[in-house]
Amino acid sequence: DLKGEAKFEASDVVKIGDYFYTICDSSWAIIRVHDSLPMRSVMNSHVGDPQHGFDEGESGFEGIFHDATESGLYVVREAVDVSDRYDTDFPEDGPDGRRLGLAAKTDDPKYHAIVMQ
Repeated sequence: DLKGEAKFEASDVVKIGDYFYTICDSSWAIIRVHDSLPMRSVMNSHVGDPQHGFDEGESGFEGIFHDATESGLYVVREAVDVSDRYDTDFPEDGPDGRRLGLAAKTDDPKYHAIVMQ
């Protein structure tokens, strides 16, 4: 199931066990592909919802890495505007929304790469 995705522009790939995990700057999901590379197989899947993320539009994911000590995956969003944003849906992010890299509410944007687990 492609879950509404029409393109797969892979930005980075890591291999963990028998699977490759890849991110695309056009998708909010991590794509999981078995290392035997079966086409259109149930062994391949999306991790997360590719159409719904923390912001509108494409994810901007450019990097993925694995922390073997925690069994966690981290993704990096590039050039995220973190200027003066506060989202009441995520009060734990504080007044600037830095953790999620939310969109700006200013004419003087500040851009950073954002690491997300």
